[in-house]
Amino acid sequence: MMRIVQLRVGGPSRLLAAVVAAVMLGACDAFTGPGVGVVRVSVVTEGVDLDLDGYRLSLDDQFAGFLLINQEHVLAAVTAGTRSLALEDVATNCRIIGDAVRTVQVSAAETAEVEFNVMCERAGRIVFNHDGNPYGLAFALADGTDVVPLVQFGRNASWSPDGSRFTFSNAYCDDFYYDECFGGVMLMDPATRDITRPESGRLGFDPAWAPDGEHIAFSHVPAPRAWAQLRVLRLGGSPAVTIHPPEVRAAESPTWSPDAQRIAFTCHMTETAPEICVINRDGTGFTQLTDDDHWDERPAWSPDGSLIAFATNRFSANSDIALMASDGSGLTFLTPGRDPAWSPDGTRLVFAGAQGLFRVNADGSDLQQLTTGSHNAPAWRP
Repeated sequence: MMRIVQLRVGGPSRLLAAVVAAVMLGACDAFTGPGVGVVRVSVVTEGVDLDLDGYRLSLDDQFAGFLLINQEHVLAAVTAGTRSLALEDVATNCRIIGDAVRTVQVSAAETAEVEFNVMCERAGRIVFNHDGNPYGLAFALADGTDVVPLVQFGRNASWSPDGSRFTFSNAYCDDFYYDECFGGVMLMDPATRDITRPESGRLGFDPAWAPDGEHIAFSHVPAPRAWAQLRVLRLGGSPAVTIHPPEVRAAESPTWSPDAQRIAFTCHMTETAPEICVINRDGTGFTQLTDDDHWDERPAWSPDGSLIAFATNRFSANSDIALMASDGSGLTFLTPGRDPAWSPDGTRLVFAGAQGLFRVNADGSDLQQLTTGSHNAPAWRP
């Protein structure tokens, strides 16, 4: 008899493997015969930041299947005798309690039960735009391992201050067929995959969750080819407020100061290159921080409020990351790249490079590549 198991975690390949395992689970009686038995394997995973991609099973050093967290896997037609069973591919923030390799005595026409216990601890996480789909989002540990696809259509994520959810945009404009814009600001809990839509985030791009946890700034594009407006919504259903920086034609890619009182953003003052501007959340105190013939965009405010990182082409023909003080002074080159995002302690940045995500210290030292692929717009969880 076939059993269907509904699964909500894990990457596509492992989901498929787990579904196949569920089918085999119901049909295992047909595979028992003379000299063979069954091994039933279960994993109990506890803690936080669970290994969403699941685990790999090996029997006598041979691949035996994938096992998702808190799921059961049945190995049928196992030759009777003393066998070796291993649980592998455990995320770096998780540990197996007890031995990762177990000796199992398999008897003919009987079922041997094996249980692994895994404990996971909170770990640094990044969410980023993933390759394979220009609007897909993926989740990974801060060292670039344990990559799990999360959203098939979404981009430019920003974490809530407590790190439990992130906001992203699934908005797009079709100016070829329909001359319309669709989608908007979304919220996601990566642990449960639950997605909600704020009432006043329609047609919102580049959302940024405020440090007070109650507001989200975003770029609002009312129609194809329209200039983007800077808006702030309050979670809970109240209408979004439009901020009107003086002399700014378009406002994009907002980022909050740590006290949630100011917003830095990419500002288009004229038809020429974009600059970096800042404004109070109530619309006062507008200041243009950069002003030259090169483009400056996608600012990221440091956790202590002293620095703003941004992408620019002022140092080369390609995109580089620069740092400046929050008042626009002391501008310096950091490293080639784009889409900078700060670590929670402000000592490092993660950013997009030519072929993947990279990490670097705030002084430019210890450059490391984290992922390989068309990855961009990372956001480091608080």
